[in-house]
Amino acid sequence: MCAAPRAVGRGRPHLARTPTLAGCAGGKASTRPDGGLAPPTSAATGGSVVRCWDVTGTTERWTPVRQRGPSPAPAPAPADPERAASVRSIAEELSGVRGPLLPILHEVVETHGFVHDDDVPVIAEVLNLSRADVLGVVSFYHDFRRTPPAAHRVALCRAEACQARGAEATYASAADRWAGSTEVEVGEVFCLGNCALGPSGTLDGTLHARLTPDRLDALTEEWAR
Repeated sequence: MCAAPRAVGRGRPHLARTPTLAGCAGGKASTRPDGGLAPPTSAATGGSVVRCWDVTGTTERWTPVRQRGPSPAPAPAPADPERAASVRSIAEELSGVRGPLLPILHEVVETHGFVHDDDVPVIAEVLNLSRADVLGVVSFYHDFRRTPPAAHRVALCRAEACQARGAEATYASAADRWAGSTEVEVGEVFCLGNCALGPSGTLDGTLHARLTPDRLDALTEEWAR
């Protein structure tokens, strides 16, 4: 049995402090103490919702009460304990900053190159978040890559100003040159703030302007083809 709520609020009906009849129904329709049929309850993630009633005279009032669900399963042991310890150290060091999740993820990528699946439960535990909360942020922002990076990265701007200056041909040339390469990764960005000198792009994080297929070849001639 659960006690009927006693709150009295503006615009809300008064709930009796000592109801004549009270009870709870959960999971399926059940019989109330006065012989009536209680409606079925609805399910809720992380627990169940139970409807409690009180009957005072001819008035019935129903109140949803959320019950705590089972505790989440413990995270599996990380495959790389040394990396897990490093990620935990990063998370604990930055946990005191305002909005710590993004700075922590940036630092993990800066230190380890990518966010491994095993990093997610470690960060979640330090910040007292669910694994889904952390994974949702990781999967939303493409900067938080989840696979090891290639040795080199080409990122070419595909925004309108650079497109008008020939970025399409430069991108097509780069994509064709390094197609299937495991050493060079070709990607796209949308505006690097260097529109007047487009086509623009970054090579291993360094900004370059007026990139043509020939200039791109010259700048990366030492890279593996």
